[in-house]
Amino acid sequence: MNENRGPVLACIDGSDDSDRAIRYALEEAGRLGTTVRLLHVVPELVAYAPGPDHIPVPGVDEAAQEIVKAAIDRCHSLAPDIEVSAVTEHGSRVKTIVDQSETSSKVIIGTRPWRATRVVSGSTTAPAAAHAHCPVVAVPQAWTGETTHDQVMVGVDEKGEPTQVLRHAFEAAHNRGADLVVVHGWSPPGPYVGVFEAWDPVEWTKAVEDQLTESIQPVRQDYPDVNVEVKVLFGLSRSALAEAGGTADLLIVGRHRSRAPWLNRLGSVAHRAVHTNRLPVEVVPLQAD
Repeated sequence: MNENRGPVLACIDGSDDSDRAIRYALEEAGRLGTTVRLLHVVPELVAYAPGPDHIPVPGVDEAAQEIVKAAIDRCHSLAPDIEVSAVTEHGSRVKTIVDQSETSSKVIIGTRPWRATRVVSGSTTAPAAAHAHCPVVAVPQAWTGETTHDQVMVGVDEKGEPTQVLRHAFEAAHNRGADLVVVHGWSPPGPYVGVFEAWDPVEWTKAVEDQLTESIQPVRQDYPDVNVEVKVLFGLSRSALAEAGGTADLLIVGRHRSRAPWLNRLGSVAHRAVHTNRLPVEVVPLQAD
């Protein structure tokens, strides 16, 4: 089980996105029995013309103090029993979040729908999730926290791996008092798609479901209170998770360590989940064996 009880880190900037991060972080801290740490990174105006690297802007620090104070007040009004601290830093948002993640149990970031223009303007969530030392939760605009389905969903392969992600999902379902849906999406290589689409996959699906059910048993026995459903869906994993996630409160996916650490990239499954799902998505970093 997860023994990391560092603070839940909520990334704030005074926007509606950061308010969602605050509300989700407070809920998560309550479930984990830990505290909330607010992180605000003060933006710096980068000089594109020759000259100093950064141009100081009068009043920025004062504005940052107001943002942090308002966020602390918001936390106290929503959850007065949860201890809240705050950190204000200057510099790169992504690097600061990654640095802070070393001592956090989770990082919470409010996200916006992905648009092509953001390829130019940049995104914080994907690169932070690609390099963070702890799980990162992307909380979309569609999340209000007002409706719950008492269901957690996790994507794994037919052998129930990565086991770290599976165990993390069981822990999340246990903490929420929720059911767990274990999903595996599969599709053949491109040239064979037509062959398999014309074939009734009922027998194959049942065989893989049985294999997956057996594979997850060693972890499942540690969480006897969690009801489990296994789903095997024909289709790419990233599409299968989007299809199956309509009734879940949380989707959990794994993130392998990048072979090119300078790239701010997630794998295709995690990237699509973070940017397109209407429910919170938790990206779990996989530790080296």
